[in-house]
Amino acid sequence: MSLRSAFESVLDRPDALSKIDSLIWQSLAAGSASARHPWNLGNLITIRRNQPQARTVVIRKVDKQCRTLDLFTDRRSGKIDELAENANIAWHFYTSQSKVQLRLQGQATVVTDEATVDAIWDTIPLISRADYLSISAPGTAVNDDQPRPTSVRPRDASVSEKGRENFCIVRTKITQAEWLMLRREGHLRMTSLYSESQPPVLRWLVP
Repeated sequence: MSLRSAFESVLDRPDALSKIDSLIWQSLAAGSASARHPWNLGNLITIRRNQPQARTVVIRKVDKQCRTLDLFTDRRSGKIDELAENANIAWHFYTSQSKVQLRLQGQATVVTDEATVDAIWDTIPLISRADYLSISAPGTAVNDDQPRPTSVRPRDASVSEKGRENFCIVRTKITQAEWLMLRREGHLRMTSLYSESQPPVLRWLVP
């Protein structure tokens, strides 16, 4: 079933709001499990010196119970400094095929439990570990006499292990979700507000 069809299937239910909210998290979890899912990639928005910064990232893990999203990154990347400055971030998902938009707000932290990070690092394929082996930090300007940065590809596991010190996991605790479906017969929009101690507050919104 397509992403759009899944949401359309619950619209006429009396409990449509709760079903949409549940489908949001099922779909995010599916996105973290499959590169082919429309929500495998999302736009992550952070703040740097009061200016928004956006980039496309891969969702690596979703915890539906805790309402968290994980991504992998180089700890030397700009987003880590941005999160230290302001932990409030946003996610954005949209595909033209589904005509469904999802916006998420929350607070992000870097996972500090080394055993957890080690366990995840051990699952990363050799070729993907190359992303954490650059000598200079991501975003570093390249000298004029160097056409482009050289690619670093590990040839064996021992070389790839050098990237472990640069690897980190960023976890977002979601506090609000806003869902929008574009339709010829009338757009639909709803919001979910999350808290630790109370059930989600679900409301329809004017599109």
